[in-house]
Amino acid sequence: MNNKISKSDISIVSMVGNTTMSHLLMGACVKGIARAPFNSVFSDKIIGKVDLLNLSSLDENTRFILLPNIGGYVGSDTLGAIISSDMKNMKGNILLIDVGTNCELALKTDEEILVCSTAAGPAFEGANMKYEMRASEGAVYSCDIDLDKDINIKTIEDKEDPIGICGSGYINLISKLVEKDIILPQGRIVKPDKLDDNVSQNIKDRINKDGKSYEIILSNNKNNKKVSITQEDIANLQLAKAAVRTVIELLMRE
Repeated sequence: MNNKISKSDISIVSMVGNTTMSHLLMGACVKGIARAPFNSVFSDKIIGKVDLLNLSSLDENTRFILLPNIGGYVGSDTLGAIISSDMKNMKGNILLIDVGTNCELALKTDEEILVCSTAAGPAFEGANMKYEMRASEGAVYSCDIDLDKDINIKTIEDKEDPIGICGSGYINLISKLVEKDIILPQGRIVKPDKLDDNVSQNIKDRINKDGKSYEIILSNNKNNKKVSITQEDIANLQLAKAAVRTVIELLMRE
């Protein structure tokens, strides 16, 4: 990207990252972060010249500041989010959530800011799902459900033949299927013969046996590329959501 800024005009660079990334940037050992009690080599801010980091794209006299990490699994990226959101100066109780495989949360009260992290898993990003893919061309990201007619999926770039489902797509699709009682609140896919009479045969035909459980077929196009939501996909997303929900309740209780 050409932003027409010369490297000679950059005098200082601020950097953030999770604790592991901060350690890798500085060439520090990460073994302590991988096992209890999850101690890091450093947590304080680091200030120096960028030549320490071998950043040849910047002038060698440019300085950098790496913001401090909060803990082993709450890094300076969370601190950066807290600062940039200005939540400290907001009125009332404010909750900040950084959703990811490792999910960091910060709860601001009138007295303090409490932070925590949880191993949410990669489901929010679409990983470990049967038809996972990144949010790119051909990914299913949403749908419209007309119980009298069918499930109409939406793809990025409006591609006729979907090739997978992105992370936000799983969240959107499953929530809409729950709203229409095609997936029960506890996450079980309803058997086609147990669906209400007002549900069209087109939708019932989308629910097929998948081993010992069921799947909801979104597409089975002319190229024989099947795309579906499986019972295991739903379980993976439930685990991720449960992890985040648990930490939210623990922070509120604290």
